[in-house]
Amino acid sequence: MKSTTKKYILSSIICVFALALLLTSSNILTVFADSQSKYVAEVNSVKYTNYDDAWSAVSEDGGTITMLGDWTIDSALVVNADTTITVNMNGFMINRGLTSSKTNGEVFWVKDNAVLNIYGEKNFTTEHKGTIQADMWHYNPNGNHVIKGALITGGYSSNGGGAIHIKENAIVNINNVTIAGNATSDGEGAGAIKLDSDSSTVTLHDSEICYNKATGGGGGAIRVEGEYTNVQILGTKINNNVVTKGSCDGGAIQINNGTVTIARSNNRVSEISFNTTTRNGGAIYGCTAFLFMKL
Repeated sequence: MKSTTKKYILSSIICVFALALLLTSSNILTVFADSQSKYVAEVNSVKYTNYDDAWSAVSEDGGTITMLGDWTIDSALVVNADTTITVNMNGFMINRGLTSSKTNGEVFWVKDNAVLNIYGEKNFTTEHKGTIQADMWHYNPNGNHVIKGALITGGYSSNGGGAIHIKENAIVNINNVTIAGNATSDGEGAGAIKLDSDSSTVTLHDSEICYNKATGGGGGAIRVEGEYTNVQILGTKINNNVVTKGSCDGGAIQINNGTVTIARSNNRVSEISFNTTTRNGGAIYGCTAFLFMKL
Protein backbone atom coordinates (compact mmCIF):
# COMPACT_ATOMS: atom_id res chain seq x y z
CA MET A 1 0.00 0.00 0.00
CA LYS A 2 2.78 2.47 0.90
CA SER A 3 4.61 1.68 -2.33
CA THR A 4 1.46 2.36 -4.37
CA THR A 5 0.93 5.71 -2.62
CA LYS A 6 4.52 6.80 -3.33
CA LYS A 7 4.18 5.90 -7.00
CA TYR A 8 0.94 7.89 -7.25
CA ILE A 9 2.51 10.99 -5.68
CA LEU A 10 5.60 10.73 -7.89
CA SER A 11 3.44 10.28 -10.95
CA SER A 12 1.39 13.35 -10.04
CA ILE A 13 4.51 15.48 -9.59
CA ILE A 14 5.84 14.39 -12.99
CA CYS A 15 2.51 15.26 -14.63
CA VAL A 16 2.42 18.73 -13.08
CA PHE A 17 6.03 19.38 -14.13
CA ALA A 18 5.31 18.22 -17.68
CA LEU A 19 2.23 20.50 -17.87
CA ALA A 20 4.29 23.47 -16.70
CA LEU A 21 6.86 22.81 -19.41
CA LEU A 22 4.11 22.55 -22.01
CA LEU A 23 2.57 25.87 -20.98
CA THR A 24 5.95 27.60 -20.91
CA SER A 25 6.88 26.36 -24.38
CA SER A 26 3.61 27.49 -25.93
CA ASN A 27 1.39 30.57 -26.08
CA ILE A 28 -1.01 29.15 -23.52
CA LEU A 29 0.85 30.69 -20.59
CA THR A 30 0.76 34.10 -22.25
CA VAL A 31 -2.99 33.82 -22.74
CA PHE A 32 -3.45 33.04 -19.05
CA ALA A 33 -1.37 36.07 -18.07
CA ASP A 34 -3.25 38.39 -20.41
CA SER A 35 -6.60 37.26 -19.08
CA GLN A 36 -5.56 38.48 -15.64
CA SER A 37 -4.40 41.93 -16.82
CA LYS A 38 -6.21 44.85 -15.23
CA TYR A 39 -8.45 46.63 -17.69
CA VAL A 40 -8.96 50.30 -16.87
CA ALA A 41 -11.47 51.29 -19.54
CA GLU A 42 -13.76 50.07 -22.29
CA VAL A 43 -14.31 51.99 -25.54
CA ASN A 44 -17.09 50.93 -27.86
CA SER A 45 -16.98 47.38 -26.42
CA VAL A 46 -13.15 47.10 -26.68
CA LYS A 47 -11.24 46.88 -23.37
CA TYR A 48 -7.97 48.72 -22.69
CA THR A 49 -5.24 48.28 -20.10
CA ASN A 50 -4.24 51.98 -20.05
CA TYR A 51 -6.23 55.18 -20.28
CA ASP A 52 -4.01 56.91 -22.84
CA ASP A 53 -4.85 54.32 -25.49
CA ALA A 54 -8.51 54.32 -24.49
CA TRP A 55 -8.86 58.10 -24.82
CA SER A 56 -6.98 58.11 -28.14
CA ALA A 57 -9.43 55.55 -29.45
CA VAL A 58 -12.55 57.43 -28.41
CA SER A 59 -11.30 60.91 -29.28
CA GLU A 60 -10.51 60.01 -32.88
CA ASP A 61 -14.02 59.12 -34.02
CA GLY A 62 -16.14 59.67 -30.91
CA GLY A 63 -18.15 57.09 -29.00
CA THR A 64 -18.39 55.92 -25.40
CA ILE A 65 -15.62 55.36 -22.87
CA THR A 66 -16.54 53.46 -19.72
CA MET A 67 -14.23 53.86 -16.75
CA LEU A 68 -13.27 50.77 -14.76
CA GLY A 69 -11.07 52.56 -12.23
CA ASP A 70 -9.77 55.98 -11.14
CA TRP A 71 -8.00 57.99 -13.84
CA THR A 72 -5.07 60.39 -13.32
CA ILE A 73 -4.29 62.59 -16.33
CA ASP A 74 -1.29 64.79 -17.16
CA SER A 75 -2.91 66.87 -19.90
CA ALA A 76 -6.40 68.08 -20.73
CA LEU A 77 -8.84 65.61 -22.25
CA VAL A 78 -9.69 67.30 -25.55
CA VAL A 79 -13.04 66.69 -27.22
CA ASN A 80 -12.30 67.58 -30.82
CA ALA A 81 -14.53 69.79 -32.95
CA ASP A 82 -17.62 68.08 -34.38
CA THR A 83 -17.08 65.02 -32.18
CA THR A 84 -19.46 63.43 -29.66
CA ILE A 85 -17.97 61.61 -26.65
CA THR A 86 -19.77 60.00 -23.72
CA VAL A 87 -17.86 59.27 -20.50
CA ASN A 88 -19.43 56.73 -18.15
CA MET A 89 -17.53 57.38 -14.92
CA ASN A 90 -19.09 54.53 -12.93
CA GLY A 91 -18.49 56.40 -9.68
CA PHE A 92 -14.72 56.73 -10.26
CA MET A 93 -12.49 59.82 -10.22
CA ILE A 94 -10.73 61.79 -12.96
CA ASN A 95 -7.87 63.74 -11.38
CA ARG A 96 -5.64 66.26 -13.20
CA GLY A 97 -3.51 66.51 -10.07
CA LEU A 98 -2.33 70.12 -10.50
CA THR A 99 -1.30 72.21 -7.52
CA SER A 100 -0.40 75.37 -9.50
CA SER A 101 -1.92 76.94 -12.58
CA LYS A 102 -0.79 76.27 -16.13
CA THR A 103 -2.02 77.04 -19.62
CA ASN A 104 -4.77 74.57 -20.58
CA GLY A 105 -4.72 73.17 -17.07
CA GLU A 106 -8.39 72.15 -17.21
CA VAL A 107 -9.59 68.55 -17.07
CA PHE A 108 -11.79 68.71 -20.21
CA TRP A 109 -11.46 71.06 -23.17
CA VAL A 110 -14.55 70.92 -25.38
CA LYS A 111 -13.93 72.45 -28.80
CA ASP A 112 -16.32 74.06 -31.29
CA ASN A 113 -19.45 72.09 -32.18
CA ALA A 114 -18.43 69.17 -29.97
CA VAL A 115 -20.68 67.24 -27.57
CA LEU A 116 -19.52 65.84 -24.22
CA ASN A 117 -21.81 63.69 -22.06
CA ILE A 118 -20.55 62.79 -18.59
CA TYR A 119 -22.47 60.27 -16.51
CA GLY A 120 -21.60 59.39 -12.93
CA GLU A 121 -23.37 56.74 -10.90
CA LYS A 122 -26.67 57.11 -9.07
CA ASN A 123 -25.59 54.68 -6.35
CA PHE A 124 -22.75 56.59 -4.69
CA THR A 125 -20.74 53.64 -3.40
CA THR A 126 -17.17 54.72 -4.18
CA GLU A 127 -15.43 57.12 -1.80
CA HIS A 128 -12.69 59.66 -2.56
CA LYS A 129 -10.85 61.09 0.42
CA GLY A 130 -9.42 64.58 0.61
CA THR A 131 -8.80 67.64 2.73
CA ILE A 132 -10.02 71.24 2.59
CA GLN A 133 -7.09 73.65 2.29
CA ALA A 134 -7.17 77.32 1.26
CA ASP A 135 -10.88 77.08 0.38
CA MET A 136 -10.37 74.11 -1.97
CA TRP A 137 -10.83 70.36 -1.80
CA HIS A 138 -7.58 68.47 -2.38
CA TYR A 139 -7.35 64.75 -3.05
CA ASN A 140 -5.59 62.98 -0.19
CA PRO A 141 -5.99 59.22 0.40
CA ASN A 142 -5.49 59.89 4.11
CA GLY A 143 -7.90 62.81 4.27
CA ASN A 144 -11.09 62.98 6.31
CA HIS A 145 -13.33 64.88 3.86
CA VAL A 146 -15.04 62.24 1.74
CA ILE A 147 -16.75 62.76 -1.62
CA LYS A 148 -18.84 59.85 -2.81
CA GLY A 149 -19.41 58.84 -6.42
CA ALA A 150 -18.04 60.21 -9.69
CA LEU A 151 -15.58 63.06 -9.18
CA ILE A 152 -13.76 65.51 -11.48
CA THR A 153 -10.89 67.23 -9.67
CA GLY A 154 -7.37 68.61 -9.84
CA GLY A 155 -7.74 71.04 -12.75
CA TYR A 156 -5.90 74.37 -12.41
CA SER A 157 -5.98 76.59 -15.49
CA SER A 158 -4.62 80.04 -16.29
CA ASN A 159 -6.76 80.47 -19.41
CA GLY A 160 -10.09 78.71 -18.92
CA GLY A 161 -12.40 76.84 -16.58
CA GLY A 162 -10.64 74.84 -13.90
CA ALA A 163 -12.49 71.64 -14.72
CA ILE A 164 -14.24 72.15 -18.07
CA HIS A 165 -13.57 74.77 -20.77
CA ILE A 166 -16.32 74.98 -23.38
CA LYS A 167 -16.01 76.65 -26.77
CA GLU A 168 -18.46 77.88 -29.42
CA ASN A 169 -21.65 75.94 -30.15
CA ALA A 170 -20.50 73.06 -27.93
CA ILE A 171 -22.84 71.02 -25.70
CA VAL A 172 -21.97 69.50 -22.32
CA ASN A 173 -24.34 67.29 -20.30
CA ILE A 174 -23.33 66.33 -16.76
CA ASN A 175 -25.32 63.80 -14.71
CA ASN A 176 -24.67 62.57 -11.14
CA VAL A 177 -21.14 63.97 -10.98
CA THR A 178 -19.28 66.03 -8.37
CA ILE A 179 -16.87 68.72 -9.61
CA ALA A 180 -14.61 69.74 -6.72
CA GLY A 181 -11.09 70.97 -6.08
CA ASN A 182 -10.48 72.84 -9.35
CA ALA A 183 -9.18 76.39 -9.80
CA THR A 184 -8.32 79.20 -12.20
CA SER A 185 -5.85 82.07 -11.98
CA ASP A 186 -4.88 85.27 -13.82
CA GLY A 187 -8.37 86.76 -13.77
CA GLU A 188 -9.99 84.11 -15.94
CA GLY A 189 -12.72 83.22 -13.45
CA ALA A 190 -14.77 80.00 -13.56
CA GLY A 191 -13.24 77.77 -10.91
CA ALA A 192 -15.11 74.79 -12.36
CA ILE A 193 -16.85 75.49 -15.71
CA LYS A 194 -16.33 78.24 -18.27
CA LEU A 195 -18.45 78.97 -21.32
CA ASP A 196 -16.55 81.68 -23.17
CA SER A 197 -17.97 81.51 -26.72
CA ASP A 198 -21.34 81.99 -28.38
CA SER A 199 -24.16 79.44 -28.47
CA SER A 200 -22.68 76.88 -26.06
CA THR A 201 -24.89 74.87 -23.68
CA VAL A 202 -24.35 73.14 -20.35
CA THR A 203 -26.87 71.02 -18.45
CA LEU A 204 -26.12 69.97 -14.87
CA HIS A 205 -28.44 67.23 -13.64
CA ASP A 206 -28.41 65.85 -10.05
CA SER A 207 -24.79 66.92 -9.60
CA GLU A 208 -22.69 69.05 -7.26
CA ILE A 209 -20.08 71.77 -7.76
CA CYS A 210 -18.19 72.51 -4.57
CA TYR A 211 -14.88 73.76 -3.13
CA ASN A 212 -13.57 75.27 -6.38
CA LYS A 213 -11.73 78.60 -6.55
CA ALA A 214 -11.30 81.45 -9.03
CA THR A 215 -8.48 83.91 -8.38
CA GLY A 216 -8.83 87.42 -9.78
CA GLY A 217 -11.88 86.57 -11.90
CA GLY A 218 -15.61 86.10 -11.34
CA GLY A 219 -17.57 82.89 -11.01
CA GLY A 220 -16.20 80.64 -8.29
CA ALA A 221 -18.04 77.72 -9.91
CA ILE A 222 -19.35 78.84 -13.33
CA ARG A 223 -18.68 81.76 -15.65
CA VAL A 224 -21.03 82.34 -18.58
CA GLU A 225 -19.93 84.52 -21.50
CA GLY A 226 -20.93 84.86 -25.13
CA GLU A 227 -24.26 85.41 -26.83
CA TYR A 228 -26.91 82.70 -26.74
CA THR A 229 -25.08 80.65 -24.14
CA ASN A 230 -27.39 78.55 -22.00
CA VAL A 231 -26.85 76.87 -18.61
CA GLN A 232 -29.45 74.65 -16.95
CA ILE A 233 -28.95 73.73 -13.31
CA LEU A 234 -31.38 70.94 -12.42
CA GLY A 235 -31.47 69.32 -8.98
CA THR A 236 -27.86 70.39 -8.51
CA LYS A 237 -25.96 71.83 -5.54
CA ILE A 238 -23.44 74.64 -5.97
CA ASN A 239 -21.79 75.37 -2.65
CA ASN A 240 -18.57 76.44 -0.93
CA ASN A 241 -16.99 77.92 -4.05
CA VAL A 242 -14.95 81.09 -3.73
CA VAL A 243 -13.64 84.06 -5.71
CA THR A 244 -10.46 85.57 -4.27
CA LYS A 245 -8.43 88.73 -5.02
CA GLY A 246 -9.42 91.69 -7.13
CA SER A 247 -12.83 93.30 -7.61
CA CYS A 248 -14.68 90.25 -8.87
CA ASP A 249 -18.32 89.16 -8.85
CA GLY A 250 -20.34 85.98 -8.51
CA GLY A 251 -19.15 83.64 -5.79
CA ALA A 252 -21.01 80.78 -7.46
CA ILE A 253 -21.99 82.05 -10.93
CA GLN A 254 -21.08 85.06 -13.03
CA ILE A 255 -23.21 85.71 -16.12
CA ASN A 256 -21.82 88.22 -18.61
CA ASN A 257 -24.20 87.15 -21.34
CA GLY A 258 -26.58 84.30 -21.93
CA THR A 259 -29.23 82.52 -19.89
CA VAL A 260 -29.12 80.50 -16.67
CA THR A 261 -32.08 78.39 -15.52
CA ILE A 262 -32.23 76.93 -12.00
CA ALA A 263 -34.92 74.32 -11.32
CA ARG A 264 -35.82 71.04 -9.63
CA SER A 265 -34.98 67.62 -10.94
CA ASN A 266 -37.87 65.34 -10.03
CA ASN A 267 -37.99 65.76 -6.24
CA ARG A 268 -34.48 67.13 -5.88
CA VAL A 269 -34.18 70.88 -5.30
CA SER A 270 -31.28 72.88 -6.69
CA GLU A 271 -29.27 74.64 -4.01
CA ILE A 272 -26.76 77.51 -4.12
CA SER A 273 -25.19 78.22 -0.74
CA PHE A 274 -22.04 79.25 1.15
CA ASN A 275 -20.28 80.73 -1.89
CA THR A 276 -18.20 83.88 -1.42
CA THR A 277 -16.66 86.66 -3.51
CA THR A 278 -14.66 89.83 -3.05
CA ARG A 279 -17.32 92.18 -4.42
CA ASN A 280 -20.89 91.67 -5.70
CA GLY A 281 -23.11 88.62 -5.83
CA GLY A 282 -22.03 86.07 -3.27
CA ALA A 283 -24.23 83.59 -5.11
CA ILE A 284 -24.99 84.98 -8.60
CA TYR A 285 -24.00 88.12 -10.47
CA GLY A 286 -25.42 88.98 -13.88
CA CYS A 287 -24.73 91.59 -16.53
CA THR A 288 -26.75 91.56 -19.77
CA ALA A 289 -28.14 88.23 -18.62
CA PHE A 290 -31.31 86.23 -18.12
CA LEU A 291 -31.84 84.24 -14.93
CA PHE A 292 -34.84 81.94 -14.48
CA MET A 293 -35.57 80.21 -11.18
CA LYS A 294 -38.24 77.52 -11.14
CA LEU A 295 -38.72 76.46 -7.55
